[in-house]
Amino acid sequence: MSQGLWESRTLGRTRPLRLGVAALLVGALALLAGCGDDDGGSGRGGAAADLPDVPEAEWEDMTGQDTVTIDTRDNTFTPENVIVSPGTKVVWSNRGRNDHNVIPVEEGSFEQIPIEDLRPGSEASRTFDDAGEYPYYCSLHATPDRGMIGRIRVAEE
Repeated sequence: MSQGLWESRTLGRTRPLRLGVAALLVGALALLAGCGDDDGGSGRGGAAADLPDVPEAEWEDMTGQDTVTIDTRDNTFTPENVIVSPGTKVVWSNRGRNDHNVIPVEEGSFEQIPIEDLRPGSEASRTFDDAGEYPYYCSLHATPDRGMIGRIRVAEE
């Protein structure tokens, strides 16, 4: 009488599990559809244009320097928002106890720095040549718009 995994006994009745499995799948798909956003549902946030503006008073002007260091320490980037000149090498230095990474909010705007390259006591860098704004975050401790976030603004020449 039993059809194995395709049926279950509920209150003395045999009921095919197919209906239950189908209902579960439909519910899961509906939930996943609700979790996406305008960037195709990746859940990783949208383009930089979707982020709120940072007031000018919160930017640290570091133009004219060949190299700028940003400390990654216990879930913060310090300084968080920097203005640099074109061609500046930006170094992220992990001076904390936690692993970190650096993920551009706008995929492909610069090469991300993986966890393996930014463990405690290590440094990783990228050089920014083109004028523009480059928001980033640590995916271990933030989302693109909350938590451990930062921005680099490369000034016009």
